[in-house]
Amino acid sequence: MLSSRHMPLPAIIGLHWLTLISTVGFAIHHLVNSSLPAIGVVELMAAPLIATSLWQCYRRGKESRILLVGYSVLMMVAISTFTYAHGLRGLFFVFPVAAGLFCIMPFKIAGALGVLYSFVCFLAATHSVDVESLIRFSISVVFTYSFIWFFVHSQILSYHNLQRSHLTDPLTGLDNRRAMEQWLQKQPPSAPLLCVLQLNIDQFKGINQRYGRTLADHALTEMARRLKRLPSILRQEGYIGDGPSLISRSAGDEFVIGLYLAPKVRNDTLADVIRQQVVGIYHIQEHSLAISVTLGYSRRGNESASEKLVQASTAITLGKRALPGHTYCFSEEMAIEMKREAHIQQGLRKAMDEGAFELKFMPIHQRDKPWCTSAEALIRCTHPDLEGVGPDLFIPVAEKYGMIYELDLWVIEFCFREIGALKQEFREDIRDLRVAINISSLELNNPKLPAQIIMLANRHDIDLNTLDLELTETGLVSHKPSGLKMLTELRQHGIRIILDDFGTGYTAFNQLQHYPIDRLKIDRSFVNELSISGQAHTRSLVDVILRVAEIYGIPVTAEGVETQEQLNYLAQRGCHSFQGYYFNPPVALTKLIATRYQQKRSVEHACAIVNAVPGSA
Repeated sequence: MLSSRHMPLPAIIGLHWLTLISTVGFAIHHLVNSSLPAIGVVELMAAPLIATSLWQCYRRGKESRILLVGYSVLMMVAISTFTYAHGLRGLFFVFPVAAGLFCIMPFKIAGALGVLYSFVCFLAATHSVDVESLIRFSISVVFTYSFIWFFVHSQILSYHNLQRSHLTDPLTGLDNRRAMEQWLQKQPPSAPLLCVLQLNIDQFKGINQRYGRTLADHALTEMARRLKRLPSILRQEGYIGDGPSLISRSAGDEFVIGLYLAPKVRNDTLADVIRQQVVGIYHIQEHSLAISVTLGYSRRGNESASEKLVQASTAITLGKRALPGHTYCFSEEMAIEMKREAHIQQGLRKAMDEGAFELKFMPIHQRDKPWCTSAEALIRCTHPDLEGVGPDLFIPVAEKYGMIYELDLWVIEFCFREIGALKQEFREDIRDLRVAINISSLELNNPKLPAQIIMLANRHDIDLNTLDLELTETGLVSHKPSGLKMLTELRQHGIRIILDDFGTGYTAFNQLQHYPIDRLKIDRSFVNELSISGQAHTRSLVDVILRVAEIYGIPVTAEGVETQEQLNYLAQRGCHSFQGYYFNPPVALTKLIATRYQQKRSVEHACAIVNAVPGSA
């Protein structure tokens, strides 16, 4: 159908008005001046139909096809009658009506009806037109009508091709996201047997980077080829019923599948079968790629198709975060987790816009000094929307949604500002206090970081030789050489690099000498277990860490020291410094400096008394 839907509404309304005026005009003329007033009666019967369709254009924004078909039939009757009486004068109206049928009917029906209508009119014309004139006129009409027929046919093919390209992924030939959304909307509101699955190729970015985009595209094409076969294979094996199926590529290496299960088939069974069909060795050009996928799928319930897609997307998102390469079914716990994450994301954005953060400082103590020698800056969020949400929860969200760079920069600048503000009152105590700042491992991809730190240090008169930057072990070892080069550059400016949470990653001890690090921090999880009887394995691991660090000449700090037993165990084995609630909780920098000042003065006063006692020397 060459639909008038593709014409602008003003043009459709204009054609309606032109047709209505012409119809009424001809009807009046035939009623008053014609020898066949019946033609005018038929045209008057047709006029209300075109008028009603015009009214619907104004009211609903589109014409009525049923009314237009009725109008066309009545006009064909009128023109056929007019042709019977007036011959060639009537034949001039045959072509416009026949051509107009293509706009309101399917192509084949319009063509057949147009031919039949033309034949009837030419047959009626034989009553008043000689055969020779009729043949001459019919030849021109046939040629013109054939041209219009082929033109309309080509336009319909072009439209279908355009529509197909609009709804088809050009690389794989699968449905694209638009087609997927249309398919989901067409499904019933409640579809208990519908299972929606989302599939992602594991480490696809690595394939792109290692082998190039061309080979990666071939991998996607091969994946699509395997997915296309799924409905017929699954239907033959009895896993799915006869309902409509969806195989689409929604984005990148992301594919969405919609299938109606056979009554006794479980969702997890279908997911496992699909995964087995698509994983394996892909032979592409001269390479053999081991392709694995992570698959999330909806649960069995009465939700709509769109809701089940959200379920599948939630399942795969959390599944990839936990352990890629497996199938994951949506659960209420996942929904709660995603809702919590969204709440944290929104609250974090508000907090960053309003600057609703504060820094607390955890004192770090050495074995031979009664006051703290350094402190670790810890960020806390004060926004009411994130009350009770600690950095262990909002930092991963900030990393996931790209807010971590802004947050790290805020911590660095706020810490420098606080130190600079206390310099005049506690100049000597600030000068020899080292401050450690945690930064995300994603900062290793930020080439601007060194310049930003140097700029902020100059602005607030901060000596970079008193600054430590802490990175997690897993974050450090998983990055490119360019990130390690950046850390080396920071060390050249006097900044020390601390490897945090050591023991939780996969660093081989002989790799320590290759990393630009100045200190290790034993993760608090190991320190906590030192007080638990029967944890010989943990104690052995702590002993090994301390011994190897001593071999490589790397000082060690223990996190989470809370008991005298833990402190004694670590101190006896050569641990250099400690932090934890056994000494002090995190406090504001002013309180930490004031406490440190009092402790140093008390020690100095005690030493002065001892030195004043005769014979004490």
